[in-house]
Amino acid sequence: MWKFIIIFIISLSAFDNAFAGQPDGIGEFIVTDINDKDSTLNKVRMFPPKFYRIGNGRRIEIKVCNEDSMQIRRVRCLLYYSGSGKRKCINKIWISPLEGNETYYFCMNIKLKLTKEEWSRLTFRIKRGKSYKDYRFSDTD
Repeated sequence: MWKFIIIFIISLSAFDNAFAGQPDGIGEFIVTDINDKDSTLNKVRMFPPKFYRIGNGRRIEIKVCNEDSMQIRRVRCLLYYSGSGKRKCINKIWISPLEGNETYYFCMNIKLKLTKEEWSRLTFRIKRGKSYKDYRFSDTD
């Protein structure tokens, strides 16, 4: 009986590490800016990220889908925080080559202390060369 209670307590603490879907105060995940002259990122789609707690930091899991039949290489994902009028790059990661009609998951660790309301100030950028596509949470106010 004690084993089941201990396993139950451990599983509750493991699920406590994840936010309930998305933090409070953020709306839909929308495209805010596109600079894609040669249409390489036209078929790349980013889905709303999932937020997790890890110790003192945070982890963001991101899902990216290549809806084209051709492979896209040399793609980066950058994460910006725009607080107090300044825009700061807080993390960047190279994404493995995006095969045609495939979905990819990757994670970013963030050591920046943010409240749940400040998560809406994050901007996610998919970039290949000089082409980019920005995603952001819309305000719920």
